[in-house]
Amino acid sequence: MNTSTKSTRRLRKPQSVSENDQKEGVASEETTTDEEYLAICSVLWMEKPNLPWIPLAGANLEWGRFEGANLKRAYLREADLRNAVLINADLSDTHMFRAKLNNADLRQANLRAANLKNASLYLADLNNAHLQYADLVWANLRGANLRNAQLRGVDLSKAFLFEADLSEADLRKADLRRANLSKAENLDKAILPDGWRRALEDANLI
Repeated sequence: MNTSTKSTRRLRKPQSVSENDQKEGVASEETTTDEEYLAICSVLWMEKPNLPWIPLAGANLEWGRFEGANLKRAYLREADLRNAVLINADLSDTHMFRAKLNNADLRQANLRAANLKNASLYLADLNNAHLQYADLVWANLRGANLRNAQLRGVDLSKAFLFEADLSEADLRKADLRRANLSKAENLDKAILPDGWRRALEDANLI
């Protein structure tokens, strides 16, 4: 008798819930096999993948390789994307509240209007990434590489940017209220919102 069993990965599959429920993180939880997990990853490589059925909320995608993947409007709430390769990936309008993106490679990724509130991007590489009008309230960007990043209109209020590299980052119209910019690197070389350069100079931050 064959007593072998398939290994499984725990992934949450989002339900059709109201907007208010989504804010509270209402979602069902499923267990998927390795075969199903690989099928999910393969779909991400399609030119125009059909994403609504894919259980990505809370998914463990650590070390995943999704270069150039189309993840537009994907529901990635609390997903684990630590060390993932997302170079040139389309993550615009994605829901990534509390997602883990530590050490993720997001160079040239499209993150326009993404919800990254409370997300962790510790040491993430966002060189030349597009984050226009993204929500990064309370996001952890400690040590992140934001060189040449497009941050126009982004909400960085209360974000943690300690030791982040902001060289040539475009921060015009960005909300930096109560953001922690202590020891941020190359802040003097960033394109800052109107009025902020004088305020940062007065605070001896540049």
